[in-house]
Amino acid sequence: MELTPQILIVVLPLIFLGGFVDSVAGGGGLITLPACLMAGNNWAYIDTGIVSQNISLFASAFGLATVPQGSMPREQIIKDLKLTDKQLLILNHPVGYPAEQNK
Repeated sequence: MELTPQILIVVLPLIFLGGFVDSVAGGGGLITLPACLMAGNNWAYIDTGIVSQNISLFASAFGLATVPQGSMPREQIIKDLKLTDKQLLILNHPVGYPAEQNK
């Protein structure tokens, strides 16, 4: 399937809307990432950044700490989550309570 400008005009707003809904629902990109990858483009990486920012803002608003990480035990995560070949691990966001700061 060739991506024409007309298709992109329709699809891109839907991808970004899906990313917004997905980040609000806490899905971490599970809705939009496969859609971007199936479309055969690298918009998935842009969407990952958008979702990553939302995760960081959400965690901060609730007094939690997080750091986006690209380094992870990929094979173990793929096995544990039973991911398919169409699902791509780009980032993970460990979330926890911040370390107490010495005053």
